Order: sequence, then C-alpha cells, then structure tokens
Amino acid sequence: MDKDKQHRLVGWLLRDRSLYLQVSKFLEPSFFTDPQCRKTLEYVKSFIKEHNSLPTNTILETELGFDPLEQFKTDEATDVEKDYIISSMNDFYKHGMMRSLLSDGISMLEKGDIDYATLDKKIKEIASASVDIDLGLNFFKDIMGRLEYLEDSKNIIPTGYGCMDDILGGWEKKELHLIGGRTGGGKSIFLTNFSAKNVLAGLNVLTVTLELSEEVFASRYDSIILNKSKDMVIAEKSKSAKYLTAIHEATGGSLTLKYYPSTSLNTHMLEAYIEQYFISNGFYPDIIYIDYLSLMRSNEKISVSDVYILEKYVAEEIRGLSGELNVPIVSATQLNREGMNAATPDVASVAGGISKIHAVGYFGTICQTPAEKQLGLIKLWQAKVRNAKDGWWSKFKINYTTLGLEDLGTIQNMEEESNDYEGIK
Repeated sequence: MDKDKQHRLVGWLLRDRSLYLQVSKFLEPSFFTDPQCRKTLEYVKSFIKEHNSLPTNTILETELGFDPLEQFKTDEATDVEKDYIISSMNDFYKHGMMRSLLSDGISMLEKGDIDYATLDKKIKEIASASVDIDLGLNFFKDIMGRLEYLEDSKNIIPTGYGCMDDILGGWEKKELHLIGGRTGGGKSIFLTNFSAKNVLAGLNVLTVTLELSEEVFASRYDSIILNKSKDMVIAEKSKSAKYLTAIHEATGGSLTLKYYPSTSLNTHMLEAYIEQYFISNGFYPDIIYIDYLSLMRSNEKISVSDVYILEKYVAEEIRGLSGELNVPIVSATQLNREGMNAATPDVASVAGGISKIHAVGYFGTICQTPAEKQLGLIKLWQAKVRNAKDGWWSKFKINYTTLGLEDLGTIQNMEEESNDYEGIK
C-alpha cells in the first residue's frame, strides 16, 4: 500500500470512532511503512486502551508534534467509503500477516528448523481474519461468571414504579420493551414518566421522538419532574430553573431529547447518532426510549405499505441494537381496531401484526374505561413478560394537569379488579 493510500485510510479512521473500532483488530501499526501513520496509530491504540475514546485532534497534535488531520487530509467517510475502508484494512492486515509469515518461514529454512505446526496455525489465523468474528458464549467456560452476571441487578434497570418492579423487576438490558396503546391513549405519557424516573435515579437517558418536538417533550418532563402544570412552570420560570438545576446536581442523571421526522429514522442512523452521543458526552446512554417504534423505518428497503413486514424488521433491528449496546430500549406501538375496543388488549391487538411482538422481551397494553378516565385512573396490562409472570395489571392514578403517574399497586385477578379503585376520587 503506497504512502498516499495509508494517509487517506488513517485520516478517515481518525474522524470516525465507530469505524475505527470496527477495524481496530486489523490496525497493526508495524505494517504501515509511512512513519507518521505508524506513529499516529501507535499513540491512538495506547490512548484508546487507557481512555476508551479516540484522542482529540488537539491531543494528537500535542503528543505527535504534527496535526494528523491536516497531514492526512480526508473528509468524513461516506457509507460506500466505509465499506471500502473495512475491505482495504482487512486485505492490508492479511498482506502484512502473510509478509510476516513468509519472513518467519525463510528464517526457519535458513536455520533448518521448520515448525510446521506454527506455520499452519498462522495460515489459519490469516485465512479467518475478518470483521466481526463472534463465536458466541461458551456455556462451560466460565460458569460462575455467567451465573454472577444473571444475579447482577445491574442487568435490570428499575422502572421506578413498585407496581411494575415488584413482579417484572424492571427493564432488562439487551431487550426491546414495548407499550401498546390506542391513539391518544397515553403511550407518550407512560414513556415520559418511566424515563423521568430513570433520570431522577441518576441514569443517563436518551429519548428519541418521532412525533412530538423536543420542546414539547421537554415541557412534559418539566411538569412531571416538578409536579407542576405547564402554565405554572412558565409562570415561575426562575424557581423552576433553580429546582431543575438542583435536582440535576443532586441526582447526576442526564436527559437528552433527539427529534427525527416521522418515518425518517432507521436503526443504522440511530446507531450512528449514539456514537456521536458518546463522543460528545464521554459515555453511552444507560437506557433509550423511542416515541415510537411504529414511526421508524427499516434498514432494509421495505415499502411503508407492507406494514407487517416493515414493523417486524424494525422491532428485530432495534432489539439487535439493544444487545450491541447492552442497554434496554423502551418504545411504544399502536393498537389495532380490535385492541382499541377491547377491555384488556392482548398481543393479538397490536397494529401491524403480532410479528413484532415475537422480538420483544416485554409487551404491556394501556387499558382505561371511560369511567376510569373520569376518575383519573389508568392500567397497564402485562400481556407478555419473557422472564417473569404475565397476565396482571399495574394500576396508576394520572394527573392530567402535570401528566404525572402515581403508583397504585397491582391487580392479580378479575375479582380483585372488579372491586378496584373503590373510594378513590
């Protein structure tokens, strides 16, 4: 590989952390013949090992004595160029390994001591070198470590409501959790309240909205966190700002709202945004909320008219992303006509077909009769819970002034449900 190509490849990698990580296993600095490329990659490799982040250009210039982005002039790589970079780095790595192998082979011949087992092993390593080799979990390799992982409460993020967590436990990492509701039935309200609880628990929350604007969503968080109406928050804006600042300092939680136009976002775009989120903040979100799943599009070219296939793909892609990031992703979906009229909508009530429910670890449906709405009461029917009991209700009182939800416990059976809420006004 000539000097200009080495410069261009290194320049592209320095501008894109995600791309760098994808090819990091092939970045053997000694294979680069250009001294500046070799020096840059040696430093970047040691820096990432220590700080888990790409060094800034200022740090690179300070440590290397030259500006690498100026030296290796490139623009940010396009999707087509990224595929080219990955392929080029893979080939470059294999060529470097083969040169090293040939050198070792010649040395063995000269010494008259050929180690065929070592040569055979290196040839297999070169042949198998490719991006994203994952052989999966070895069941018997680290049994205690695996059991300790299952026991670790950090693998579940509480919802913040006892009527959910007492049985459900919370939102499991590496899973997609879905809430179904009719139009105007409270899907966004539930997502906002759950995520507000996470923020107040000190977590880093990312809320992606494809329906409401960032400002409208932020206003809802103001009211829920401060327990004040929107008008009161604005009328007492100095006091509201002071309280919100104090709450942020006390909890340490963060909240980022990101808006995308309806049907404009796919999982690849979201993954790219999350990498930018990491670069900007120095950490990944602990949990992600998407309002809502039915407004996303697939990575694949699927017609928006083919709703059944489209939403199945989207659900599977988002669940895959939750596994890669090791976080829970919580979203919502519409109910179909039958679900809108059902007293207790089940998994067959989801709009777009039941196929997407197969991809989720949790599916709950919002239930509210006209009488309950008058009383400010609302329930969440636990229709599917992958790793706990399903077939029960979580009860809430809803404040339509602040849109906040209050925990009213659980309902385990129909007899209990028929006598529920007596005396609550």
